[in-house]
Amino acid sequence: VELQEEAHKCSEAITGLVKSEVDLKTMITHVCGDFVKLAEKGDFEKDFDIMTSFLTFLHINDKESLFRQCRSVLKVGGYLVIEDYYKRSDEKFTKEEELVLRDEVYCNSSTLPTKEEYVKHLRKAGFTDIQFTDMTEDWSVFVKSRYQTYEASKERQLKVHGEETFKSQLTFFKHVNSLFQNGNGKSATLG
Repeated sequence: VELQEEAHKCSEAITGLVKSEVDLKTMITHVCGDFVKLAEKGDFEKDFDIMTSFLTFLHINDKESLFRQCRSVLKVGGYLVIEDYYKRSDEKFTKEEELVLRDEVYCNSSTLPTKEEYVKHLRKAGFTDIQFTDMTEDWSVFVKSRYQTYEASKERQLKVHGEETFKSQLTFFKHVNSLFQNGNGKSATLG
């Protein structure tokens, strides 16, 4: 399920390009829409063996409803794998970090769960075997490298994408890097 039409179409195209002994189009269904609303309407009935979310759930404020809907559409024995930001339980975001999360990442810092809150929401929704892997160190290295590499390729990026896109992307990479390098940016894989 993909909310953005363009990304949805891209996913369908990529699935169609994969060479395999089986036709993936018969095994994978792409749906464009708001997952929580579709699940609440009953558009899915225990349809999924596995659900994955990569840097998506941080944008959804109502985590309880989200995880309840995820659980409701998974088959018995199904898996939910999440790679997402989380909030440190021992520290508050600075005002600058809250603005970066809101304006650059499009994440409401007040609804970003701590590790403990993530686990609590998942358990309340009916998930039992919860594994939480802190990926912060890996993400810190990645976002720093991404920012530096993008900034160093300015000339190429300007030619390919133009000044407005270059500046916008550079600003995003810079701010995300600052979140992780300053210690309050956290990322985890949950499964």
